[in-house]
Amino acid sequence: MSNRQMVDIRKCGECTKCCEGYLKTTIRGQEVSPGKPCFLLQIGKGCIDYDNRPQDPCREFNCEWLVNPDFPDFFQPSISGVVVHIQSIEKIYYLRMSYAGNMPTDEMIEFFLSYAEKNKTNICWIDDDGEHWKGDILFEEAMNRRQKNE
Repeated sequence: MSNRQMVDIRKCGECTKCCEGYLKTTIRGQEVSPGKPCFLLQIGKGCIDYDNRPQDPCREFNCEWLVNPDFPDFFQPSISGVVVHIQSIEKIYYLRMSYAGNMPTDEMIEFFLSYAEKNKTNICWIDDDGEHWKGDILFEEAMNRRQKNE
């Protein structure tokens, strides 16, 4: 089975990490943040109003494990405890590996770094030592400016 076929059969299943409050967002005017999951979430089952979920962020959100055949199975958020997703800073896109119950393992970080180098992709992740990023000069400058302003 090719990687493309594998990703085609990937499903969220019982995973609800993107809605559990690990990723900060707003749903229909309600804040979602650590300790405050989406009010539409029924953990282990999913969205109670899935057919009417908002375009932004719900329909537009892409979990990289779900849509990117290059990400191995151990990146499934319900297994790994991390969510890899696209973000932007100063109109520069990057992949962020976000905490979703667990810090990334060394194996995940090694894969992430290798993936970024191979694909010339800007990346950011958090581990026990803090926030880290790697990418082109514009991305690194933008992340440094953000860090100075925090």
